[in-house]
Amino acid sequence: MHEYIHRFSVRYRSTDSTFTKGPYVVSNYTKRLAEGHLELRRPFRVLPFTPTHRRLRLGWCRARGNWIAAESNQVVFSDESEFNLSSDDNRVRVWSPHVERPNLAFALQ
Repeated sequence: MHEYIHRFSVRYRSTDSTFTKGPYVVSNYTKRLAEGHLELRRPFRVLPFTPTHRRLRLGWCRARGNWIAAESNQVVFSDESEFNLSSDDNRVRVWSPHVERPNLAFALQ
């Protein structure tokens, strides 16, 4: 979260103190967000798997357990993780209450 606030302050350096209501202090923002029970989350790209999805995928994988590496390297599942080695991944993030389960209304289609 400190990184987000820092990037915001760098991006809007010309913003006067009336917008931020005082000097830029990271701990103040962090404290206020914590008081409001907010945290930074990434929105869903796809809906989470149900137990049925997991069972079907496991069955599919077990049926193909004897594949050689060349065959299995051509399979990509829709929920595989993406790794980024650069400093900024340009992902969209949303603020949401941390006491709730993730809201599917924030899922990206």
